[in-house]
Amino acid sequence: YYYASTQHGGAGGVESISYAPSRTVYPAGTVVHFNDTFRALFLALEDWVVRGTEPPPSQVPRIADGTLVRPAQVAFPAMRGLTWNAGGVPAQIPDFRYLGRYNDFTLLDFGPQYRAQDESGIATVQPPRVVGRDYAILVPQVDPATGLAKAGIQSVEARAPLG
Repeated sequence: YYYASTQHGGAGGVESISYAPSRTVYPAGTVVHFNDTFRALFLALEDWVVRGTEPPPSQVPRIADGTLVRPAQVAFPAMRGLTWNAGGVPAQIPDFRYLGRYNDFTLLDFGPQYRAQDESGIATVQPPRVVGRDYAILVPQVDPATGLAKAGIQSVEARAPLG
């Protein structure tokens, strides 16, 4: 499952966002909670194991429907004129425009006994040969109006915001 528009860990929500203009350019964190969804899927897992009830179908971004794209294709909205409370004082956030930048990862050949798909086997070529291509970097496409991921499990508060 893919929890749409969430961070890798932590509670999420407005309280999780940190912003210190002296140390970072933009706030870090997400306003999206995923705890409610996580709990529901945990119960579905228990039902699957204990009662044989199939869990809900997986929801992930996919190339076929345009919800998994190259970084340059992501349609983030430009964000301007925003402020965030930093240390009890409203702080102006610099204008933001997504540039689609990422780190390249070169494909390497470790020899015929090495399985790159699951990083198993024996690396017989050391140092590895550079193949001359990079890994294809793919990211979830976002809604151009909100900047939230289109695919995956949408949190309750993202689907029905209170404010």
